[in-house]
Amino acid sequence: MSILIGLTGGIGSGKSLAASYFREQGAKIIDADIISRQVVESGQPAWKEIVDEFGADFLNPDQSLNREKLATEVFQNEKKRTALESIVHPRIFSEEKKRYEEYSKSDSRAIVIIDAALLIESGNYKNVDKVVIVKTS
Repeated sequence: MSILIGLTGGIGSGKSLAASYFREQGAKIIDADIISRQVVESGQPAWKEIVDEFGADFLNPDQSLNREKLATEVFQNEKKRTALESIVHPRIFSEEKKRYEEYSKSDSRAIVIIDAALLIESGNYKNVDKVVIVKTS
């Protein structure tokens, strides 16, 4: 039976390095950061909801999200941060689940790791079998 592990830790803690070690040993890695960018690409449902919620002022000339401007806005206002997370997190979780199921289908003994900085804060730790926290001192 496959296993789903959540890998998390602070910025600069070595999550990516740890993930690369697991990958070298045959684990399948799901990068939540990459998925978070994909789900908000121009034209995606989450992109439309974000534009509806925050306005076109948060778009670049090419219609992509101005992530820097949006980050500044949501980190200054908890209500807006919560609104953004309610749009993005379910889609990230859904895509992670889909990829896990694909890996499990192709290898019933797969070790699959979700590399996610916000695994705990987002509540996604509830969706994994085990959690590994990378910490440096």
